[in-house]
Amino acid sequence: MSTVRVRVSHAVVAFDGRLALDDVSLDAAPGAMTAIVGGDGAGKTTLLRLLVGRVPLASGNLEVPDLASVGYLPASVGCWAGLTVQQNIDFVGGSYGVPSNRLARRADELLAAA
Repeated sequence: MSTVRVRVSHAVVAFDGRLALDDVSLDAAPGAMTAIVGGDGAGKTTLLRLLVGRVPLASGNLEVPDLASVGYLPASVGCWAGLTVQQNIDFVGGSYGVPSNRLARRADELLAAA
């Protein structure tokens, strides 16, 4: 488990000049479960995308552990109901190019934790 905290300080993210995050701060301790809650368009997905390096930080500070230590469990639309758990794991892992031996190990870890 990573010992790096997730720290976001005064984060600003903008898309085409439109603010998606405006002065957002978050401090989550290693091993803690943190919930990001808000209505549609509140910036939850943008914040998560920021934490995994998918969107650039316009201003503010960001400290996150390596990607292998970050997990994400959406409340909905995070998996496909028509697929089994294993098929969902295989599909998503394959989409990210995770080698099958590493994917099997990681799936076992995640399923044991769940």
